[in-house]
Amino acid sequence: MFDKIAFDYRTIRAFQVCVVFVATLALQRWLQYAHSAWIGFAVMMIYAGFDSGTSLHRTQHRFWGAIFGLLLSYVLWFIMRVHYELIFLVIPCLVFMTFFSLGKFYATPTIFTVSLTALGIDYYTIDGYHVSEFFFDYFRSTLLAFSICIFFEYFIFKEKNLTRQFQTDLQKNLIAQLDALFNIVTTYPVRRSQYLKLSTHLDASILEWRSFFIALKHDYHVKNKEENTRQFNELVDKVYQHIRQLFILEGDHASQLNEEVKRMLNHLRQLS
Repeated sequence: MFDKIAFDYRTIRAFQVCVVFVATLALQRWLQYAHSAWIGFAVMMIYAGFDSGTSLHRTQHRFWGAIFGLLLSYVLWFIMRVHYELIFLVIPCLVFMTFFSLGKFYATPTIFTVSLTALGIDYYTIDGYHVSEFFFDYFRSTLLAFSICIFFEYFIFKEKNLTRQFQTDLQKNLIAQLDALFNIVTTYPVRRSQYLKLSTHLDASILEWRSFFIALKHDYHVKNKEENTRQFNELVDKVYQHIRQLFILEGDHASQLNEEVKRMLNHLRQLS
């Protein structure tokens, strides 16, 4: 019966993530140490995308970011014990560095986020729960989350090429939007409101594609096709630029440009 059911890549990836979280909850239930739920929180911070390569990349950054964040918070904790008012200087600096580093490598914002979390133990103390136990629990939770993600993404899910299907969907969507935009600027009278509306959607799709293109280098299955993907990326920009020129010229003196856009759209379909 199940052989006749065709699951799309989104459903498969959702099922994979569910499997990981079920295993994480089972491990939390089995260990039952203080704050074992941090294992699930760390796993939740790692998963993104449809390929194991990106998840493993985030796993490594999350692990080392958490370790250095714990070390930083431990040093700051001892410094602030000299005088408690230092918290009014340290916390704003950490908050600023957290937001300032959001666009950097994934490990960098993790360092400051973990530091902010860890410093709370000195100011919201719990009877019978020493600060060293807090740091140890945070460390082993991160280590266990790292081990879970490595096990599933590297040994279980590595052979599933879901990224390629996601890439194909993104490319087909971009080509369809470029086609629609091209039809608008070559149909008279030019519907300017529709052109502006579709351009907005296309800009969002291009941003999504570029984000995917950046993460693509971590995937195991697409590395050999990196040149074709880069060529597709450059061609999309050229087609969009030519369509903008057609919109300005309104097609009256742009027959050569019109043919060039058709040729590039056909080339995009071959690359997708």
